[in-house]
Amino acid sequence: TFVVSADDDPADVQAQTPALLRLLVADAGDALRVAPSPGEWSALECIAHLVDGALVVAGRSRWILAEDEPDIVGYDQDRWVSELGQVGEDPGQLIAV
Repeated sequence: TFVVSADDDPADVQAQTPALLRLLVADAGDALRVAPSPGEWSALECIAHLVDGALVVAGRSRWILAEDEPDIVGYDQDRWVSELGQVGEDPGQLIAV
């Protein structure tokens, strides 16, 4: 079990995340791509969402640093998961991103 507390260094938590995701993939086995219920994400889709979120935050951070009045664009996380077809992605490749 992995628990994050307010006292944990965010950089340490971030550095540990890929290894924890690899454990999640191994533990999920054949259920990795299976949504627990209709309208819910599979474990692999949750991993894809983490990747999407990291990419979006990286872009937003750059806009904030580079522009005086950045236009921070929202995104539909459910649509990204459903439309990008990431349930078929290789989990190792997603984690590497």
